[in-house]
Amino acid sequence: MCKACTYTIHGAQHHFGWDNSFAPVERVEPGSTILFHCNDSSAGQLGPSSTVADVKALDFGKIN
Repeated sequence: MCKACTYTIHGAQHHFGWDNSFAPVERVEPGSTILFHCNDSSAGQLGPSSTVADVKALDFGKIN
């Protein structure tokens, strides 16, 4: 865990593709410290208490 991060990239700052035309979320200087809050591959749709019904209800447009 970063205790004195210069920047934080939050889970809401994401996209579902890989394309260099997307604007960067942040530009940082060399030596900066960055804390990332990353989404899982289901974009947070599944968790420890998820059931088979939750898997059936997945929005595949959000899956990376």
